[in-house]
Amino acid sequence: MPLNDSKKLSVYVQQLTATHFCPPSDARQLPEITHIWGQCAGDVLASHAKIISYRDGRLTLYADSSAWLSRIFHQRQSLLQCLRKHVLLSSLKDIAASVMPFRPALSPVRPTAPALPGLSSATSAFIAQYANSVADPNLQHALRNLAQRIKMPKEPK
Repeated sequence: MPLNDSKKLSVYVQQLTATHFCPPSDARQLPEITHIWGQCAGDVLASHAKIISYRDGRLTLYADSSAWLSRIFHQRQSLLQCLRKHVLLSSLKDIAASVMPFRPALSPVRPTAPALPGLSSATSAFIAQYANSVADPNLQHALRNLAQRIKMPKEPK
C-alpha cells in the first residue's frame, strides 16, 4: 500500500474511532441535560422519554411507546422553547425521538392451582388406614402424606 493511502486510512480510522468509540463532550453533560428535560417535559413525560444523546444541537430521545412519542412531537415547539432557555441547551436545534421500550415487559401471570379442599378427620383417617393396605411403597407414602397434610380446620363445637 502506498504511503499516501496509509495516511488516508490512518486519518479515517482516527475520525471513525473519535466519532463512534469515544463519548462526545456533550455526553458528560447528560445528567444535567436530563434534569433540565425533567423540568421542561414534566415528571410524567420525562419518565416515559429518556435522553440518549445531545450532539451538534440535536437532542435524541427514546420514548417507551408510540403514544409517548406522539406526545413529544405534539409538544415539540413548547419543549424546544423551554429547553433553549437554559444556557446548556441554548444552541438546541431539534428534538429527535423514536420508540424503544425501556421498561422490562411484565411477565405473564400464571394462574395458580385452586386450593384443594380440606379433608375431614374421618376422610383423613380413612386415607391413612387405606395406605396401610397398599402394597406399593411409593403410593403408600403419598397417601400417608395426603392424609397428614390436608385437613380441614377444626369445626367449632
